Amino acid sequence: MDNYAWPSLDWWDYASLSATIAEITQGNRRAVIFWAGGAFETPWQLRGFERFLVDLRLNPEIAEAVADHVSDYYYQRALRALDAARGGIDVVGSGGDVGGQMGMLLNPAAWRRHIKRYQARLIAPFKQKGLKTFYHSCGSLVPVIPDLIEMGVDILDPIQVTATGMRPEQLFPAFGDRLSFHGAIDEVELLPHATSAQVYAETRRTIDILGQRGGYIVSPSHQVQGDTPVENVLAQFEAARDYRRA
Repeated sequence: MDNYAWPSLDWWDYASLSATIAEITQGNRRAVIFWAGGAFETPWQLRGFERFLVDLRLNPEIAEAVADHVSDYYYQRALRALDAARGGIDVVGSGGDVGGQMGMLLNPAAWRRHIKRYQARLIAPFKQKGLKTFYHSCGSLVPVIPDLIEMGVDILDPIQVTATGMRPEQLFPAFGDRLSFHGAIDEVELLPHATSAQVYAETRRTIDILGQRGGYIVSPSHQVQGDTPVENVLAQFEAARDYRRA
């Protein structure tokens, strides 16, 4: 693994970041996020999902070597991006799906033993620099949410509410005093199939729960899919706007 021809940090053009951010924001205040990467999903994409899970069980030194190289690369790339952005980046994002519909894709103990310290490399140092941190994982990852908070995660995404344990009324009492939430407007059933009135009402209900301390960013529980009616997308915006005005 150490002798593998890993990608070069010089392959990326960082020089345009500051100008690109200025062009996108056009003088208006926006939260700009830089996606650093992840220490679980990229390694299994390199090895193959099944093979990487077998590595974690039978050859953990191989899995850890891949995670080490990958997370170090992403960390160093993020440092270059932050430097080039000259203060234009507010949030550093990281993650990778560790959850499925019914629970985690791997044993939480295995994640802690073999993945956690490499994922922390993409969170803790940026938190220490005064940046906000954002972690993405689809599915149910309840067992390791306390670990993510310990690493310094500020914002959890995308809150897939149809997965076990991920309902707003379950998450907020457990973590709402230590974590902000991004997502939670269901893209599996609600947005594609409900009426706009139902979407509006559910968005308001979700804000009531997850926004009790102000720590909620209204968003679908993943990218809006092609089977979602436009009026349902608009209903989310209207609910958030009306809530702010109330």
